Amino acid sequence: MSPALVLDVPTLFKLMFLVDMVVCLLLTAYRADAHYAEAIRGFVLGRLLHGSACLLLGLVGLLPPALSLILPTSMVFLGYSLEGATIARLRGLGRLQSVIPVCIALIGIGFVHLGTWSQPYLIGIASGFVSLMCLYTSLAIVLPAHRTRLVWMMFGVFLLNCVASAVRSYSGFFDGVSLNDPSVPQTSGLVAAYIYCVGGGVGFLLFLKEEADRALLRQAQSDPLTGLLNRRAFFEALGEGLAACELGRSPLSLLCFDLDYFKSVNDTYGHQAGDEVLCKVSAVVAATLTAHGFSTRPGRIGGEEFAAFMPCDAAGATQIAEAVRLAVMGTRFFGVPGLTCTASIGVAEALPVGDTLQSLVRRCDLALYEAKARGRNQVVLLNSQLTTRPTKGNSRNVWATSIP
Repeated sequence: MSPALVLDVPTLFKLMFLVDMVVCLLLTAYRADAHYAEAIRGFVLGRLLHGSACLLLGLVGLLPPALSLILPTSMVFLGYSLEGATIARLRGLGRLQSVIPVCIALIGIGFVHLGTWSQPYLIGIASGFVSLMCLYTSLAIVLPAHRTRLVWMMFGVFLLNCVASAVRSYSGFFDGVSLNDPSVPQTSGLVAAYIYCVGGGVGFLLFLKEEADRALLRQAQSDPLTGLLNRRAFFEALGEGLAACELGRSPLSLLCFDLDYFKSVNDTYGHQAGDEVLCKVSAVVAATLTAHGFSTRPGRIGGEEFAAFMPCDAAGATQIAEAVRLAVMGTRFFGVPGLTCTASIGVAEALPVGDTLQSLVRRCDLALYEAKARGRNQVVLLNSQLTTRPTKGNSRNVWATSIP
């Protein structure tokens, strides 16, 4: 073997111990809110176990085998499993899915303690189970929908460690590689593990920061009562959607709706009941849009006024608006039994060329005012062709002439 490829394995284990301790110190010093405190504790505990195991593995030959091989192997399994479970929870997987790496670790510990293995076979077993846990963690990182460059970087770090551990496992079973053997598979696997220690630890810290930044941004964009987009964030999103619509020559329609006689709810039942109405209606509207395949968040743009936009033409938007109207009318409120809420909805489709945010919103507002003038609890579309089209379906669906 080329001397350039030869690494001192015990020294590499001790370096991994130092890196893990630095990561633990950084995470302990990181000031996170209560939402991330549990994740930090789980990750730190996993890294403490992994780092302590690396220190013991670096003392092979100086300690009894039970302390330098069997115990640290079990600690490695537990460390990887805690880290994988923590990352899975942060990525939105449930408690049941996050138990998978813990189960893999417990099975691995059982194998390690099952019999008296030679050192190469113990390396094969340990590396094989580490590979499985890294595979799970890499999938837990990348499978959820929200993927940033940092997410892909962490995926690469864990996948590299997964592949290298698999190769190291093969060498242990079939090549008789011992722990301090400076072979290419052995040293390559340990270098990948070192990259995991550095990249996975720092990446986790950056991931916490990225998630906290996303939460702050979402909080700044959200209406504090309903959780919908606030007025500013909604119109910013609508402006971006309108620009994309014109660039791609794709349709876009806007819905503006107002809760009918909402002031009487506050006057009759109190503001707490009014808040419940706003929250329940917001949830119903968001669920209705999601059920029809639209992921854009609706917005609360006034006291009892809401809006939503979607990539479809006027006919499709009117059907969605009617579904929203019926959903609002069917909403029941626990705090005010017997209360029925209705909504007047205006619909406008963006012009193919030259439409502006202001002109689109103005047309939709005019459609909303027309719905109120016609008796409320109905959908009105002001089309852009100055023609009147007949209603379809429910008699409360109205197609009106556009107003210049």
